Amino acid sequence: MAAMRYSQAAKARALQQVHALAANGYSRRGAVQHVAKGLGCRSETLNAWLRREASQQRGSAHHDVHGARLRQLERELQELRRLTAALQRALRAALDAKGEDASLNAPIPWDASQR
Repeated sequence: MAAMRYSQAAKARALQQVHALAANGYSRRGAVQHVAKGLGCRSETLNAWLRREASQQRGSAHHDVHGARLRQLERELQELRRLTAALQRALRAALDAKGEDASLNAPIPWDASQR
């Protein structure tokens, strides 16, 4: 028997039906068997779709969480760089006011750009 190919829309409807039946008191196994019978596929096929759906949702959530954290860290880094530049300007102004070498080439002990 040739393998049946199902469209993404058909797979999505089948998964929705499984979730709806499970929410209405069916066991997962019973819901999968009921939908698979109506769709004309094996329950193993439907279970594979469910696993793939769960994996994609976990991956998407993982990506969303890490993406948000990365954006937060990038904003913090930008702010720290801005503050560092402001402190360096203030230090150079203070050194200049004391008459010490405050040229851009003079190293500042904690100047991050010199590392």
